[in-house]
Amino acid sequence: MFLKPYLLIPCNSLLPRNWQQALKDFMKIRIVTRTSLMAMAQAKTVARLLKKQYPDIETELVGIVPIGDKDKTTPLPQMNVIGIFSKEIDDHLLSGQIDCAVHSLKDLGTQRPDGIQRAALLPRDDIHDIVLFHPDIETRLKAGQKIIIGTSAPRRAELLPSFLQKALPQLGPLPEIELVPIRGNANTRISKLLNPDQNLDGIVLALAGLERLYNDDEAHEEITRLLKDLKRMVIPITVCPPAPGQGTVCIETLSSRADIKDIFKPINHTATQSAVDDEYEILTMNGGGCHQRFGVVSLKLPNIDSNILLIKGKNKDGKDISGLQWNPPEYKDQKDIWNGHDFADGIFIHEDIKHEPVKSSAVFVAHTRAFPKGVSRDKNIWVSGVKSWFKLASKGYWIEGCADSFGFEFIVPTLTSPVLQLPPLKSWDILSHKHAEDTWHEGNFIATYSHQGKELSPKLVKTLQNADIIWWASASQYEALSHVLPAAYPQTHACGPGKTAEILVAQGVEPLYVFPNIDAMYRWIDDGTKQNSHPSNRRKS
Repeated sequence: MFLKPYLLIPCNSLLPRNWQQALKDFMKIRIVTRTSLMAMAQAKTVARLLKKQYPDIETELVGIVPIGDKDKTTPLPQMNVIGIFSKEIDDHLLSGQIDCAVHSLKDLGTQRPDGIQRAALLPRDDIHDIVLFHPDIETRLKAGQKIIIGTSAPRRAELLPSFLQKALPQLGPLPEIELVPIRGNANTRISKLLNPDQNLDGIVLALAGLERLYNDDEAHEEITRLLKDLKRMVIPITVCPPAPGQGTVCIETLSSRADIKDIFKPINHTATQSAVDDEYEILTMNGGGCHQRFGVVSLKLPNIDSNILLIKGKNKDGKDISGLQWNPPEYKDQKDIWNGHDFADGIFIHEDIKHEPVKSSAVFVAHTRAFPKGVSRDKNIWVSGVKSWFKLASKGYWIEGCADSFGFEFIVPTLTSPVLQLPPLKSWDILSHKHAEDTWHEGNFIATYSHQGKELSPKLVKTLQNADIIWWASASQYEALSHVLPAAYPQTHACGPGKTAEILVAQGVEPLYVFPNIDAMYRWIDDGTKQNSHPSNRRKS
């Protein structure tokens, strides 16, 4: 490909004081990227942002075909090449012929070539993976066929099979799941899914990439046609965290071109930069590249001050590194735990109540107890967490996604994704219990059951009153039991993020510790107990 002549931007020492006027007078930015529809869509987004920031700027896109796009058959882990999707672009940038390069950040390794610097990261798009299924998937499930899913990522092959086996609707025997290598850009992979000669039941892609294609004028028509009849399943973050940096567009320049980097400062998203830096630190420690078998993501959860790092999978040595990294509250010898999940049946009597029919095409189920019999199976059903997903799937329902038990607000941005073609949130049916109505401000609330307080057993009351830390499984539990809590005893209250935390905070419950999940609380207690029992930390008698 021949490159058109262009004007280089002078270094900072030569820029006039009014450098924005200089941009207006003569500036053109040349952007190099891959030739795929998705890469071009990303580069066009960068060009639009530059144009919005600097109305008189000119941009030119230059397409390069890297080795990873030329070889569309060899599985990525078998390609012994550093920079499968970036080397040729790096070479072009280092030659000085180009001003900047645009990449999907997850395609870049931890070690970048000398002379290249990151100039900016765009605000992160959706971080979820999505499985697209063949239109006949339910027929194949009923027949008990092996379900074959295509993916290019060892991370997904490591983490998805056991989940999909329980997450797919149980329409026949428990399905055998096999993940197989697949290559090509997103539209090519979807075409392979629809090609009977490929023998595929589904493919796994990054939802962010599909969104970029859907929103791109050039790619929209084709991607809409390809997605038309496919079944969809958005993978929970807690099951399969994304690759480090997934959903992020990265802009790179030469390290010697501080002038170019300065131009991109207004479009750099610092919160995204901080999050992906944390993720790449985990990647560097545990081995990345095309053999990577773990996912990691930095999340900001409601009512938790610091970001959490969610890690799942195995490192380069095959060691399971799954876990959470975050800044928990200070441990103060809280040993005796009252777990609301263990006593749930001793607090309430649940009764089904008469309710309006579930008519909306989209339904959010706050608890499986709220899901009534007879709901049509052709609805877009979303649930609160993975356990609820498995319960409804075992009854033959197709579940599209969940909130990972992080609260409804966590999943709202995904529900508005144009790729999913879901109705506006105001037209959803929200299924929960009668006493939760005041806490829901989204959609059409339908109470399908109510709960009445039971006579509390002496054992329940005694263990609650003697506990150092109380895990509230719901705000209703606190409201039902707060009257038996000893006023003078400094108990610590705990819960997960979401509506329970929102209500307890609003009611002034303190001290209140919000954990990512109950397992994180138990680990916090175990770690604190071990630390306090260490000889160096014991008080001398």
